Amino acid sequence: MSRRKVIFSFLGIALLCAFFYFGVWPFIIGGSCMESFCSSLSNGLSVTEVTSLATQKGYRLSRLSKEQRALVHEPRSMGRFICDVEFREERLVSAKYVLND
Repeated sequence: MSRRKVIFSFLGIALLCAFFYFGVWPFIIGGSCMESFCSSLSNGLSVTEVTSLATQKGYRLSRLSKEQRALVHEPRSMGRFICDVEFREERLVSAKYVLND
């Protein structure tokens, strides 16, 4: 085999792996990871603590609404997997996993 063919074959395989990792993998494991994160949140955590935990996992927390609710979502899966969090007096009272299909 020529050297050029080997290089292009390697690049093709690398591109397929990158596509799988960035394009498909978040949809395969994202649901179980978000569900695990949501169930690990204990009542009584402050808004900053929840924000910090979400940031550590690579998730984003939306702004608090007037009803003291926010959504934690994973940007890589484009918001398909969501944790709906509710606060009262700046403390977490509930966290519920939602599949946004």
